[in-house]
Amino acid sequence: MVDNADPPVPPGNFVPLTSLRLGRPPTLAWHAALPANELEPGTVRGVLIGDVSVQLANVDGQDVAYHGRCPGSALPLHGGMVDGAVLVCPWHCCRFDLRDGRRLDEHRPDGNLEHVALSLDQDELRIGIPEAGCVKRALVACVGNVLRRDDGFGVAVAQELGEGLPSGVDLIETGIGGVAIVYKLMEGYDTLVVVDAIHCGAQPGTMVVLER
Repeated sequence: MVDNADPPVPPGNFVPLTSLRLGRPPTLAWHAALPANELEPGTVRGVLIGDVSVQLANVDGQDVAYHGRCPGSALPLHGGMVDGAVLVCPWHCCRFDLRDGRRLDEHRPDGNLEHVALSLDQDELRIGIPEAGCVKRALVACVGNVLRRDDGFGVAVAQELGEGLPSGVDLIETGIGGVAIVYKLMEGYDTLVVVDAIHCGAQPGTMVVLER
């Protein structure tokens, strides 16, 4: 190990992750969801605001709202079973803590529920949805499988990045298939960054950036 080694020099067209901070803070358009008294403690309700699916819940008297799709897919959470403060996805049996949106059955950078702005206005619950064009979003898709020694690069990058991403940038581990990327892109992203290992004839560890 060389302590005084110079730091690696990124390629000329390298784009720092922090530069993906896109757009300005969102301007929210507020929409009526349902009367507050219809969301009783221990219940979950799904509503559709335009084309945005939202899952509302009352946990111990506290109202919360999340995007209504299971993270990493386009499949709806509507119809999921509620067990105390835990929501169980009807498709994958993923378990989420409704108090803060954390995924409980496994830890993944893209695995938590995404919060939606919620307010109470004259006994009516209202949902805040970013106005069209206010916020640009980027998706970082990390491809790979730890069981294949030559194909775990994307997984390692996802673990290194963790949850410290700029606002407007989401991270997903896709495994070795592309279907997860397609489903995630249906949520509406402006930029896609795919992280993967490739055969390009260069030395191991060389970073290559392909842009379109």
